[in-house]
Amino acid sequence: MNNVLGIGTDIVYIPRIVGLLQRNHTVGDYRKLKRITNKFMTTVEQKKFFKLLNKSEHVELNKELINYTAGVWAAKESILKALSGYIPSTEAPPAQTIYSKLFTKSNTVSGAPMIQVEGLFPNICPTYKEFYNRYILDRIEVLLSMSHDHDYLISYCLIKSKH
Repeated sequence: MNNVLGIGTDIVYIPRIVGLLQRNHTVGDYRKLKRITNKFMTTVEQKKFFKLLNKSEHVELNKELINYTAGVWAAKESILKALSGYIPSTEAPPAQTIYSKLFTKSNTVSGAPMIQVEGLFPNICPTYKEFYNRYILDRIEVLLSMSHDHDYLISYCLIKSKH
């Protein structure tokens, strides 16, 4: 039987994401957006973000980009909250490391949200190898559910033991 190790949730006010993107976007100059996305997106997520941005640089009209950004942010926040239910804060890496190096939000073939654990994390962040081996490696399964309606997007994360 799988034991629940932690649960977490986050809600995002989508107009706040629109404002963040508008304030930090200059057509043809992605430096500010790169600085922002580096804080909470893995390189895989950033590639998708900039691919979506290239579809339409009018960020306020680019619903796919807005929802993607809000979804990644909410997923990472809900994961961090779920982890805090089972990992002592003194042993966890900084939030930015967890967001941008350990977990990637993606989707299943059917479109359901999912979280992938970065297997190379100990090589990318050798300082946190012991943390990874003790709390992550072959120990957890991360389940994610998301929903959005007009101005709000919510993410719910459940972390359970594989053993």
